[in-house]
Amino acid sequence: MDTKKLQYLLSKSEGPKLDFKEDISLATESAKKELARDVCAIANTHGGRGYIIFGIEDKTKNIIGIKKEDFSEEKIQQIISTRLDPPALVSAEITNLNGKYIGVLTIFNSSNRPHQLKENGAFYIRRGSTTDFMHKEELAYMLQEYGLIHVEQTPVINAKISDLDENLLKDYFMLSGIEYTGDESQLISSGFLYMDKETKKSYPTMGSILLFSKNPQTFFPHATIEIKDFTETSKINIKLCNGPLMKTLNTASSIINSSCKKNDLVDVINFCLAKAIIERNYLNLNKTISVNLFKDKIEFLIPGLSSKNNFKKIEFNNIWLYSKLLTLDVNKKFLYPNLKRLKRLKVFESPSTDITKIIIR
Repeated sequence: MDTKKLQYLLSKSEGPKLDFKEDISLATESAKKELARDVCAIANTHGGRGYIIFGIEDKTKNIIGIKKEDFSEEKIQQIISTRLDPPALVSAEITNLNGKYIGVLTIFNSSNRPHQLKENGAFYIRRGSTTDFMHKEELAYMLQEYGLIHVEQTPVINAKISDLDENLLKDYFMLSGIEYTGDESQLISSGFLYMDKETKKSYPTMGSILLFSKNPQTFFPHATIEIKDFTETSKINIKLCNGPLMKTLNTASSIINSSCKKNDLVDVINFCLAKAIIERNYLNLNKTISVNLFKDKIEFLIPGLSSKNNFKKIEFNNIWLYSKLLTLDVNKKFLYPNLKRLKRLKVFESPSTDITKIIIR
């Protein structure tokens, strides 16, 4: 790494993708475990490549330096490859800064998340500048994000087939050009029902509840959009948009666009709503999608949206939900934005709080 790049990193504070350490010692078992754990956490954290810089005092960022012979890339690679499952991709290099040796360990952006520490089976993540265990919903969401599980296909055990609105199902199949038979086999093959192999009993899936239930919030209270209107200085108006996903989208769109005077942004606002409801983390039960309306801007606060997802492109991680809403969006109201106007969006990611903020001015 050139000194200019290193000095740039040293000007930054420790965070989810940057860690400073005074020295490096890989002689003990505990030191090897600590290195593997820190690499695991940075590799599992969203935000591109990360760095552990050795020879820097973490509080003051004074340049302490390390012994060149202590920083062995071969030994570091061996520790990572034998202790992480799957191994993270890293590179190690020495840089001379002000006459002292600085070790830079680069942890590249990983498409093999989540990484696990073999020794104890734990999954780690960075929260701010500290390393912590991943919460179960974070792990489940990451497994979903990388296609290892499909949360919309999981059964809702306390739901019944009668909880699905047959008229909504009929409309969907008609729009898909498929004759609706109402047979369980048709709903199972479409991913709307899940059959338990042992009991042979069928349950609605999470995706079908969100799309076709008469009241999805009975099962998923967090599957809603909360709109806070701050445009009036004397009071705050709060409205909740509930119901099946398309009804929720239409209600939220009507409320927001009636308050927004910039009619040229309607398609962008609607796209943000649709992308938020498709890509949000439904495993995070404690947060809803929030929309804050101000006189000069609109803020979208979306739980669990990954940094991999670019809001300025028509790209979706949850293809299952996206394809269903694409069929239901018959008036091309939500998923057909003007790409030039999407460039006006400002995206702020906050991995430590599992929230992404989108601003339209």
